[in-house]
Amino acid sequence: HIYTSSGTYIPSVILRDASGCEILYSFNTIHIGSLDAQLYVDTNYVCKPETVNFIDSSNSSSPITNWQWNLNSAPLATTQNASNTFITNGSNPIELIVTNAFCSDTINDSIIVNGATATIDNSPTIGCIDLETNFNISNSNSQEQIWNFGEGVPITNTQDTMTYTYTSIGTYYPTVVIRDAHCLDTLIFDSVQVGSLQAEIY
Repeated sequence: HIYTSSGTYIPSVILRDASGCEILYSFNTIHIGSLDAQLYVDTNYVCKPETVNFIDSSNSSSPITNWQWNLNSAPLATTQNASNTFITNGSNPIELIVTNAFCSDTINDSIIVNGATATIDNSPTIGCIDLETNFNISNSNSQEQIWNFGEGVPITNTQDTMTYTYTSIGTYYPTVVIRDAHCLDTLIFDSVQVGSLQAEIY
């Protein structure tokens, strides 16, 4: 017999001989439980770095005794709820295995992580007034850049190389905001130090 509903069952059988005598035999009690694994996530699409919370929302006929969260096929947590901060682009499978006194069940989901990526450098970073510093972006999936050289008005364009001339003494902290189809990120260049030197003859 296949039990299709949760509950407690006491199966029995009546035996009857040729003379019509009957006897009732009861089998061991059968306990049937149910478990439907469910999970809730804040969002399935994020820009790195971002933390996503994983919430167990399973339906169980008895208290759940074990939770196993796996992320990218590796153990993540054994608590009822979990979280993770995503810092790398790509698709990240998430799996929840729940167990109660009767059975276990599994549910799967995925988190898609987007974000612009790039390698940056700038030089020279030390010099006298009218210092021309070159700023470069490489290995980038950025579709647009917002350049901030530490002074003046930010410049928005799609160029991977920029040159800026510093005409005043000071220390500058240049940045660039890179943007892909979904997300943006701010990258920080090496600071630029500009000084002056005045030669005098006596």
